[in-house]
Amino acid sequence: MSSWQKAGISFNKYLAIAARTVQRSLKNDLKVAAEKRYISDAKVQKLEKGNVVSTTELGSNNVFPARFQKTDVPHEAIKEKKPRSLRKRIFGVAEEEQTEAGFSEVRRLLKLARRDIKLFSVAIALLFISAFIVMSLPKVTGEILDSTKRYSNLEEARFYGLTLYELLAVVGGMLCVYTAATFGRIIILRVLGEKLVARLRSNIMKNVLRQDMEFYDKNKVGDLISRLSSDAYVVSRSVTQNMSDGIKHSIVGGTSIGMMFHISPTLSMILLAFGPPLLFASYVYGMKIKAISRMLQKATGSLTKVAEEQLNNIKTIQSFTAETKELHRYDNQIRNVFKVSYRDAMTNASFFVSTGILGHATFLLTLGLGTSLVFNGSMTVGDLAAYMMYTEYCGNATFGVATFYTELFKGAGAASRLFEVQDQVPTIDQVVGPKINGSRGHIEFRNVTFAYPTRPDNKVFDNLSFEIKPGSNVCIVGPSGKGKSTIALLLLRFYTPNSGQILIDGVDITKYSVHSLRQLLGYVQQEPVLIPGTLAENITYGLPRNVKVTADMVEWAAVKANCDFVYHFPDRFNTDIGPKGSQLSGGQKQKIAIARSLIKNPPILILDEATSALDSKSENAINLTITNLMRDRSLTTISIAHRLSTIEKCDEVLVLGHDGRLAEEGKFKDLYPDHNSMLYKLLNESQKKKKEDEHEDREEEDVHEVQEDEEPKPELDDDEVAADEVTRDAFMKRRAVLNEEHERSEHKTLT
Repeated sequence: MSSWQKAGISFNKYLAIAARTVQRSLKNDLKVAAEKRYISDAKVQKLEKGNVVSTTELGSNNVFPARFQKTDVPHEAIKEKKPRSLRKRIFGVAEEEQTEAGFSEVRRLLKLARRDIKLFSVAIALLFISAFIVMSLPKVTGEILDSTKRYSNLEEARFYGLTLYELLAVVGGMLCVYTAATFGRIIILRVLGEKLVARLRSNIMKNVLRQDMEFYDKNKVGDLISRLSSDAYVVSRSVTQNMSDGIKHSIVGGTSIGMMFHISPTLSMILLAFGPPLLFASYVYGMKIKAISRMLQKATGSLTKVAEEQLNNIKTIQSFTAETKELHRYDNQIRNVFKVSYRDAMTNASFFVSTGILGHATFLLTLGLGTSLVFNGSMTVGDLAAYMMYTEYCGNATFGVATFYTELFKGAGAASRLFEVQDQVPTIDQVVGPKINGSRGHIEFRNVTFAYPTRPDNKVFDNLSFEIKPGSNVCIVGPSGKGKSTIALLLLRFYTPNSGQILIDGVDITKYSVHSLRQLLGYVQQEPVLIPGTLAENITYGLPRNVKVTADMVEWAAVKANCDFVYHFPDRFNTDIGPKGSQLSGGQKQKIAIARSLIKNPPILILDEATSALDSKSENAINLTITNLMRDRSLTTISIAHRLSTIEKCDEVLVLGHDGRLAEEGKFKDLYPDHNSMLYKLLNESQKKKKEDEHEDREEEDVHEVQEDEEPKPELDDDEVAADEVTRDAFMKRRAVLNEEHERSEHKTLT
């Protein structure tokens, strides 16, 4: 056969395989798409045969629901842009945001420090001491300057009845006290801040861990981590260090104003006119900065969420070479953070520049008016110097109070996000209700209707009813996405049915304590999650803390779960498995997860595709263990499976239908032989698909063989026979021998 004929055969085979693959995949996809687009079956058949010339034949506008029909009304007419309110124009925040910007969060923040009020009072006392010392320095300086006119020489000069050197010694001692008081205040407030953030994070995490699955369905893990880390730190700093600075600046500012009125009431009344504009600007600034702070915390939370998702899915990202795409997504979040940070910087700069200009104007006015008062004899040079120093103190205190106000409302913005989590009340209380001391393993679903809270319109179950007898081995089968795993989640009370009852031993499980209920259940997921630590720590993870764990208990559970791989590790059960069990294979993880459930000795065991990653030998060993446990301890087992080998070994099979109800139930030997049964159709469909895939693989191998025949034969050494005179296997073996000889010769050459 010539080379062009062989090429034609290979090309035709490629076309045949591609045509069959596309036809099978497109038919199902086309039907699903047609249902979504409301296209009739007749038109679908017409489209499959290729008789549709254009998309206009698929249907007119009345085929689609009203919400999908095209309208001539412009988008702007549908949703008119509302004009910004006066509050929005002034404060830069929406009306609902302005309502949130009240002082409720601030009051709640202050309540957080009530437990440490004694220690905080000590810090405030030290603050008063340091502030008193600082405020006395301008008056002392003014007295020294005025004494230069009253006394002719330094030996005769007296300052408050003291000589200059005695006065300097007293002031030096006061400054030492000031240093010690400042040091103690900083240490106390730092300790208070760490205690507060630790208590706050612990309370938030305690409430988060008690939430039900509805909470985790609505909140991303990365956002919760951001609240526990950065938000908690901002709140603690706002309550401790910032509160101390605010009190210090308030004391200094108030004392400075009092001393200014004492020295020159006339000059002070003139400067007082600058107060109202500054207070109004501070109020507007505080409202803006609170809203911006909340936006910044949200943007940071979104950034953390994206980073957490990407790092958790790094294998998938790299396998699809999606690094550039994910980096672009992460960069978009960084841009959002930058935009909000830029807005925050501009708001800060605008406020402090405007107040700085006001402060400089105040300084110049004070200097000019004060100088004129000195020449008029209304003030002394010492009084003017002291007044100028008090003016500077008052200006710095004003800026300090403004900064305190800013940081306080930043803390309020971060605290509102924390309080959202702390105030979240779980729909399923995990500690309320009597405890269950034991169970026979009798389970009943009675007219259960359920839809996930995030998808309330999509019912998973609709009046589902079935019964599982004590000590039985039941397998739940059904199409993908029809609620097999949801049964396990409802039994574990991760969710509550919308209606109906789930009973264990004739009692509704909602009447039991959730903690005690879950102690009765052993649950093994298809993709088990292992904690960082050793094998022994993972196996004993589900045992209560008051249970004394022995090495025999761990080894018994490992043997029952066929964890023979443990004995190949040097450290045996003390082997560290890495984060998320990264040092173990998928099958080894499943074995450890099964051992983790068996060591609890639960009366009810739920296996959700728990042996999907195991070979047939390991699966048979675990099934034998479960059979023995069922016989010895009346263990009720619920298996969720697709594999025929698992289903056929169960006592009873429950088949879920497409309508959210039980399609059929019975023994495997009674259901599977019936070609009209849903069980037969499900298993036969999967087996048929498997055979088709194997057939396609064989055809592809034939094509590759034809291509290999077309390729030129590899050249061998002179001592070798031609490749077409030996079989392919002999050629491969001989090539391996040649490679080994070649490597040995190269090794000799190098040595």
